[in-house]
Amino acid sequence: MIPPIEILGLCAAFFTAFSSLPQSIKMIRTKHTRDVSGVTFSMMFISHLLWLSYGIFQMAISIIASNVVAITMVSLVLILKYIVWKDEELS
Repeated sequence: MIPPIEILGLCAAFFTAFSSLPQSIKMIRTKHTRDVSGVTFSMMFISHLLWLSYGIFQMAISIIASNVVAITMVSLVLILKYIVWKDEELS
């Protein structure tokens, strides 16, 4: 049986990993990025990268997996903001 504390950690990892998914979906649907803070998502990217490094050193699979997913999700937002729809910021 999985210890309750491990279940708690897995739930936290799941929600952390997918926390930027709603923003990604909204950006894709509306094709607008003006109201998205690039600084916030850049800080989230760095934070998840540091957590991923920590997870690798600790060999903690749940931390590694959740942060790989989180980095992917945050990267999507940053790519949409700065590469795909970057010209919107100029208008």
